[in-house]
Amino acid sequence: MTNWKHELKPWLPPALVRMYRRSRGDIRADPPFNLLARSLQQLFPGIETVTACIPGALASRGDMWAVPAAELLTLATLCAYLRPQRMFEFGTYTGESTLVMAQNTPDTTRITTIDLDPSGRDEYAQETGATSFPQFVVGAAFQQHPAAAKIEQMYGDTRTTDYTPYHGQIDLVYVDADHTYDFVKADTANALAMLRPGGVIVWDDYIWTDSHPECAGVTRCVNELALSRPIYQIAGTRFAVLL
Repeated sequence: MTNWKHELKPWLPPALVRMYRRSRGDIRADPPFNLLARSLQQLFPGIETVTACIPGALASRGDMWAVPAAELLTLATLCAYLRPQRMFEFGTYTGESTLVMAQNTPDTTRITTIDLDPSGRDEYAQETGATSFPQFVVGAAFQQHPAAAKIEQMYGDTRTTDYTPYHGQIDLVYVDADHTYDFVKADTANALAMLRPGGVIVWDDYIWTDSHPECAGVTRCVNELALSRPIYQIAGTRFAVLL
């Protein structure tokens, strides 16, 4: 999968897009953003002393599907603070978040990231009803970069991939693939199985706007899990985090 969102006739008003999504069964009702919001300092004491960075090229760009710079910096800060040895990312897209994670972790860190094989995009579009996809090269941001030595690129459907080798091994999981509910639920279940004791899961797009109603799948799934797990919204971001 990838962290793009389905492009559904972007010239339509958001309200009509939401009606279309509901007609597909993707949105039963708009879930509330009811996680408790906590600052990074509240969630991770001492994180304010950490120095993190993102490439200057990512500070401002026009890709509406990419993770905003402020959230890339939040992710970078988490990596610099936690110093994870094993990481897993659901949804590579162009690899900007992957690169940022690689640049803010120890040299010994290994990052595995999965995205839909480009050759399967048309088939995936037919299955899910997506009308079109943005054109992109998976992992383009880290290809040819020295940090790529820390990154393993996987391809496949995130719902059916065998993650057994990663069970109980991962320190930090970043979930940012297909945002519809069934996909998020499957990715979350796999993330929980991967997580080592004391590990952390971060979901992108827990908070969303009317222009991306399909992200309600993230909110719904995380809200359900939060009934039994300690999950918070990271204040000032769209992120949700399980400690």
